[in-house]
Amino acid sequence: MDQDEKTLKERERKKLWRLKQGSNSRKDPIIRFFEKIEKTDTCWLWLGNTAKFKEDEKGYGNFWFDSKNHMAHRFSYEIHVGPIPNDKELDHLCRVRNCVNPDHLEPVTHKVNMERGEIATKTICKNGHKFTSNNTKIMPDGHRECKTCRKVLKEKHLNISKQKTIEKRAKYTGPINPLTGNPIKTHCKRGHELKSGDFKFNKSGARLCLLCRENAKLILLKASEILSITKIKTHCPHGHEFTPENTRINTKGFRICRACHRKTCNLGKYKDRTKCINGHPNIPENIYISPKGKRECNLCKINHAKIRQEKIKKRRKDFLFGSLTSNYLIRT
Repeated sequence: MDQDEKTLKERERKKLWRLKQGSNSRKDPIIRFFEKIEKTDTCWLWLGNTAKFKEDEKGYGNFWFDSKNHMAHRFSYEIHVGPIPNDKELDHLCRVRNCVNPDHLEPVTHKVNMERGEIATKTICKNGHKFTSNNTKIMPDGHRECKTCRKVLKEKHLNISKQKTIEKRAKYTGPINPLTGNPIKTHCKRGHELKSGDFKFNKSGARLCLLCRENAKLILLKASEILSITKIKTHCPHGHEFTPENTRINTKGFRICRACHRKTCNLGKYKDRTKCINGHPNIPENIYISPKGKRECNLCKINHAKIRQEKIKKRRKDFLFGSLTSNYLIRT
């Protein structure tokens, strides 16, 4: 019976709550808004729900509308004046946080709002240091910070980090570097012992484990073997077979079809040229196709060979002449 009575009471309470919500929701939101305002000679004080600011003072007001919680002063400004710009916020000229009077509200940037606020008018920080020109630092958003407080915090953090390093070194029993005072690692991160022949120094002076490098190379080789087994192709995408005569391996180790390469070279942007780079005519007698499938000029090749031989002869003469002159100078 006791449980039945409790359930009935809960149902009645829920019904009453629903009725109250329904009655409030049917009301015009502007009427509900003005019911929670107390107009004085200067300000419109919000009597509804407010955020906690101090024990004596009230904070900004809250107003429920359209299944959302709105700030009361912003709602009042939007009703009486218009929409608030996205890059601005409302500043209370009367310095009363729960005031909703639109004449006491002005849209300003966050920096201006911070400069006008109570924090900007303070002459002493929370730790008792004065806000002088040498002791204040203005941040990008407009608020001020005490330089002495910042220095104290930095020193505090440094002392904490030093204490931690001292505690770690006290626990450490291994070898220590005499120059830096830091502990010397005897094993790498994978557990291999760093002996004299098992590591090498990199450019920055750090030690690299050679066993880890060898293991990484073995893993790469196994992966490449698996890929080569699973992805062996006998024909190119255009259907030409990869025979020894029709295959060419480039610098990266990939196979290239010679037939496809010849087609691309012959059908490229140089197919309609009647002369080579040096002006020799592209006659069938003067042209030969290279192993890569490109058209090349015989006359250019002969000229290139002649120029190369002349350079070699010149170098030999210079070398002989230089050696003779040096011997002559030594004798004299």
